[in-house]
Amino acid sequence: MKKLFISCPMKGRTEEAIKESMVKLHKFAELMTGEELEVIDSYIENPPEFSELTPDSEIRLWYLGESIKKMAKADVVIGCPYIGCGAFVGCEAELKAAMDYNKQVIRLTEE
Repeated sequence: MKKLFISCPMKGRTEEAIKESMVKLHKFAELMTGEELEVIDSYIENPPEFSELTPDSEIRLWYLGESIKKMAKADVVIGCPYIGCGAFVGCEAELKAAMDYNKQVIRLTEE
């Protein structure tokens, strides 16, 4: 069975909202590919403790690095931009990496 990586905005969103988006994107990816896909869990349950002095950009880059490690095992990648995702540069970086490394990419748009 092929593995699916879901790129989904996380910053500033609740765990419930993130997981709800992932369920929808999983179903959509299966419709688009016509195949059953096993989801790679990209939600990070227990991140390391960051100091309040740690720059936000450093924290966000750490999360991006962790997600790209998980994406390396994917056959299919689905992601935004959608719902104003322009503020989520990590989503764009994940999708660009997926395309650059010849993953099958399903890219959603706001249109």
